[in-house]
Order: sequence, then C-alpha cells, then structure tokens
Amino acid sequence: MDHSSLMLFAQRGGGGGGAEAAGGMIAIVAMCCYGTVILASLAWAIFVYVSLYKAFSAVSPGNRDMEPAMIFLMLIPCFGLIWYFIVVIRLASSLKKEFADRGLKEDGDFGQLLGILVILPVVGFICQIMWVFKIRGYTAQLTGGGGKRRSRDDDDE
Repeated sequence: MDHSSLMLFAQRGGGGGGAEAAGGMIAIVAMCCYGTVILASLAWAIFVYVSLYKAFSAVSPGNRDMEPAMIFLMLIPCFGLIWYFIVVIRLASSLKKEFADRGLKEDGDFGQLLGILVILPVVGFICQIMWVFKIRGYTAQLTGGGGKRRSRDDDDE
C-alpha cells in the first residue's frame, strides 16, 4: 500500500511547525469571523424582509400598492437591487393611503427618503437601520388599533 498520499494529511516532522500552526490558527479565526459576518447579514436580511412583509400586511388590501409577498422578489440577484427601490416607494405610498384612510396623523414621507438613502456608501447601513425601525413603528401604529378606519363616505364631514 502506498502511504505517500497519506502524507498530505499528516504533519511533517522538522522545523517550522510553530509558524505553520500559527498560520492555521489565523485561517481558522478568519473563517469563523467570515462565518459570523455571513450569519449576521442573513439574520439582518430576514429581519428586514419580515418587517416589510408585516408592514404591507398591516395595510388594508384596498390601500396596498403591492401584495406583501412581492417583497421577496428582492431575493433575486441583480433584479432585487432595482426592486428594493420600488418596494420603498410603494410601501411609503401604501402607508400614506392607509394613514389617511384611518384618520391617523401623517408623518411626512413615511420613510421614503430614508429608504432611498440606503444607496449612500458610508451612511447607507445606518439609514437602512433607521428606515426599518421607522417602518416597524408605522406597523405597530396600524396593528395596535391606532385609529379607526374611516369609510370613503365620511369624507364629506
């Protein structure tokens, strides 16, 4: 039996063992850090998608500019980059209609500017965090009974 192929997996005797071990340890730490970043990014993406889904679901179907499940089109590579901005604009529009329909106090652009500022290189992630929590606040207002829905006939009053 030829044992030379097994030498690939065996530690060779001789000098340099300490340097090789240190290099191996650095590689392991780097892979763990990379894995942590990947898992944190995945967790953040899931948090954002679920928050957007809940926001669209809190808006009545007549006031929605798109269905809640359509936000998951952002998962499509390349197309998702463009779709993100469509979601931002349509969510702001849907929230504006819903707040007006329920007679709730309107709040400016309903996060549209913050959602668009995500494209900025340095502050984009901070804007995204602020935008997502702003959207979650609107969702809490809508699901927490923050106002009663007005009928379209009540506009004359």
